[in-house]
Amino acid sequence: MPRNKIVGKQHYEPENIYLQPKAKRFGRLRYALDHALARGTLVTGRGMERLLGHAGAMLCVRRELLAIIEKCYVYVQRPYGRRQPLWPSVRRELSWLRALLPVAVADMRRPWSPSVLCYDSSPSGFGSGVVV
Repeated sequence: MPRNKIVGKQHYEPENIYLQPKAKRFGRLRYALDHALARGTLVTGRGMERLLGHAGAMLCVRRELLAIIEKCYVYVQRPYGRRQPLWPSVRRELSWLRALLPVAVADMRRPWSPSVLCYDSSPSGFGSGVVV
């Protein structure tokens, strides 16, 4: 049974110490992804923006999963207020996201790194830094 709820996450202990999205949040996002991926669904950029906001909040425990939704962010900007079918690249990324939702779990028993990493991207490239 969950002992603590932390910002939409469940924290189990003592033998299984991990953070994962609450079942209700997980189910809602899975339902929204299923709806967006259904044939014939028209999605606005605004609707995609909301879906990505929920996904981002849920995936913060496994940030590397955010790397799979690149074209989804481009889609948000193009037809912001207009309903249109999802692009094939966006459908593919949302399908990957849907398939990888169950691994959005953080094992709190893993060792912590003594280094602090920071990275960011920009249209002209990327930057990174390490503090030890």
